[in-house]
Amino acid sequence: MGAVLIFEMDDCPPLMIAIDSKKLYDEPVPVANIIMENIMNKDTLRQLANALSVVIALTVNILASTLPLNGQNTGEISDRFQVYFVPAGYVFAIWGIIYIGWIAFIIYQFRTAQKESPRLRKLGYLFALSGIFNAAWLFTWHYNIFGLSVLVMLTLLGLLIVSYLKLNVGRTPVSNAEKWSVDVPFSVYLG
Repeated sequence: MGAVLIFEMDDCPPLMIAIDSKKLYDEPVPVANIIMENIMNKDTLRQLANALSVVIALTVNILASTLPLNGQNTGEISDRFQVYFVPAGYVFAIWGIIYIGWIAFIIYQFRTAQKESPRLRKLGYLFALSGIFNAAWLFTWHYNIFGLSVLVMLTLLGLLIVSYLKLNVGRTPVSNAEKWSVDVPFSVYLG
């Protein structure tokens, strides 16, 4: 966070300079505006949106099992349909790995060196949207809005495919930390 200097001289308007912001203000600007401008830039907003979407998605996923949402858990709803291929229950343990991957990505993207990463900037808000659609799918599924649940799931799939392609996973040389915090989690999440 930078400091603000105010220079005032007779017969001249006050001059404000925000240290570390690389900006010169020729008229008084509230200090809070300067602080927010320096702290809440586009990169920080993207990072916070990603973190918030993980909190929302994890919370809804946990509530879907513990409450459960609308008085029914995900498996009970699935069992009501005649399906010719149903994966064994242990297959759904992959979600634990996906959640760990989400958390690894969030921690990684908050690292100072990653704040302005061109690769993560290219991803934009796609990851945040995927978390919101993940949570939205659970609501549509648990409240028996199955047509909409298919559209939400297809949108989620589209977001993950575009994310994977924008990150250029497997085709961009990355550090081990980035491989395990970005490439692997997005690969597993996409499936």
